[in-house]
Amino acid sequence: MTSMNGHRFLTLPTSLKPAILILIILSMIFAGSSSPSGINTFSWSWFFWFTIIVQLIFIIVVIALFALEMERLMTMGRDAWPIAEMAYSVIFGIFTVINIFVVSGWHSVAKNASLPVLAAISCFVLFVLYALGGFMMFRLWKGFVQSGATQNPTAATQPGNIQGMHPGI
Repeated sequence: MTSMNGHRFLTLPTSLKPAILILIILSMIFAGSSSPSGINTFSWSWFFWFTIIVQLIFIIVVIALFALEMERLMTMGRDAWPIAEMAYSVIFGIFTVINIFVVSGWHSVAKNASLPVLAAISCFVLFVLYALGGFMMFRLWKGFVQSGATQNPTAATQPGNIQGMHPGI
């Protein structure tokens, strides 16, 4: 059985994942506590709830996999986690920017106008964390690619071919 490794969440960019989870929950609480006044309805609320629930489920799975040191399951055993994290950070970042405008639009028809504003602020901070995490993973990925690309191994020497031999041989 695999043991939990909570120490992984003490360093960046992994420490952003619990913060993202907290902000998703806060966004859900603020948006869920908002109610339209009178006969008004919130426009695009289906989009907000769909995207925020997908983000919630996904980040819970990611945190669990990181805690169990099994994140390679999400990349089919490959060392491509930086690419996967960049991809979901971009996708969820775009969804979150749209959600900022969606919940901001609820301000005018909400009974308590401050709740949609708080939801928009928490969505904005959530976007910043997605952007920061994606950027950090891009830097890690770029470092992996460059370190592998700058290595210049000498070509294999063919027997009997003195021209291709290394001078130290």
